[in-house]
Amino acid sequence: MSIAGYNNLTNRDNLFNQTDLIARFATGPVRHILLAGMELGRQETTNLRQTAYFQGANGAFTETSVNTPLSQTRIGRPIQWRQAATDASNTGTNHVVSLYLQDQIELLPQLQLIAGLRWDHIDAEITNRRTGERLSATDNNISPRVGLVYRPIDPVSLYASYSVSFLQRELPAALGRAAGLAERDEPGAQAGILHQLRDRRTLGDPSAPDRDGGDLSVGADQCRGHQSG
Repeated sequence: MSIAGYNNLTNRDNLFNQTDLIARFATGPVRHILLAGMELGRQETTNLRQTAYFQGANGAFTETSVNTPLSQTRIGRPIQWRQAATDASNTGTNHVVSLYLQDQIELLPQLQLIAGLRWDHIDAEITNRRTGERLSATDNNISPRVGLVYRPIDPVSLYASYSVSFLQRELPAALGRAAGLAERDEPGAQAGILHQLRDRRTLGDPSAPDRDGGDLSVGADQCRGHQSG
């Protein structure tokens, strides 16, 4: 059996600010809870990959793999960590500006309609520290969501929703932009029953705003079922 090793270190520093404004009002018999917000963020990423070089019989650290029988998978060979020719060394920065708006509309005492939009603007820059190559990418996306919540009795909610989630490219992947790597839109739908045992605004309550842009769907998941909170 051949054994090799590598060390892939990634450091990220994040600074984000999120501000929400909530207004409650009525248009005739219809009551609204309007949520508007803005998110500002900056993410700095440093990535360094190193290969394990094993000490050979001559004392030099030149071997990138060693062979050992399956009965002796624990080895005690000195190792030096350094970069091979294809190991990555990158730095990158993400700047994020997001705006979102959601209206929670009480059509009937037991029936709510939730509709919202989120706009994301992301500037990504990455530098290959080994070659000095610099690349940048700008992503703009609008993510819609809509859902219905029906409460036949107070602790039980029936819900259905549809949303589109924006999956941003990761900074290291931006080096492959020429190969067609890009952001993706992932549609998602959910329907189910929520049984609440405690406070109405518990985790998973479909009427509670999700600051990631969608509280009833995650990625492209489609599910039907029961939740208790």
